[in-house]
Amino acid sequence: MSKTLHPGLRETEAADLLAAEQIAALVAPVVDRLRLAVHHSMQAAVAVAAGEHALDKQMAMVIGNLRNLAPGQAVARSAVEAVYIYAGASAIEHGIDGLIQVGLVEDAAEGRVRLSERGQSLVGEIHGIGATAANGLWAGHEERATALAGLAARAVRAAAVDGGDTFSLLAPSQEPADASEAALLSERLTGLRFHRFDAHVAAWRAAGLTADQIKALRNGPARAAIEAETNRRASTPYATLDPAERLELLAGLGALPG
Repeated sequence: MSKTLHPGLRETEAADLLAAEQIAALVAPVVDRLRLAVHHSMQAAVAVAAGEHALDKQMAMVIGNLRNLAPGQAVARSAVEAVYIYAGASAIEHGIDGLIQVGLVEDAAEGRVRLSERGQSLVGEIHGIGATAANGLWAGHEERATALAGLAARAVRAAAVDGGDTFSLLAPSQEPADASEAALLSERLTGLRFHRFDAHVAAWRAAGLTADQIKALRNGPARAAIEAETNRRASTPYATLDPAERLELLAGLGALPG
């Protein structure tokens, strides 16, 4: 293992580099890069689909964030709002209410919402758009995507142990039976991305900060402590993988274009 990383690296140093917390830190920007690449590749087609349903920007944002709900699955309205914690809940309330008014989302008991049958149809379209984007971005990398999708599936299952509000909303609760490995990988990365998102929110809240305060916090000891706590909380998905698998995940994702 140490020779794989660097000829002069000691076994203990290799173990430190491949610790779950360290992998959580190293893989985060890679996951962000890949998911944002898929998102940008989807935007034009999603805008067309949203226009066909007369959705404004906020409504389109919300329906996109509901895309991984299983039929009949209800989620807390607060979980939808949690995705926009840095902008404030009011930034997205119109989107939720608008989708309810046009019949794509339904109110459920105790402040929860779920997709209607028409909403399920629309998110099916969104999944198709996402699959096309992922397949296009990672064409020629099918074997790598297959291996990474398997590792990501295990990581997402492990993340469910302590995932927070946004993870509960955005991690795949169902996956299309005919989905390509690239499409499956893309959505599993969404789950890992928002598991870390929740970990970061939990870390700065534990430090007694508000959303505005963490946005304003400069680099320094306090910021470093929050990032270290974020990595600790975000390590759960990677702790389920052995060190060689963690390296395979990190290196494989890093090799994907996007």
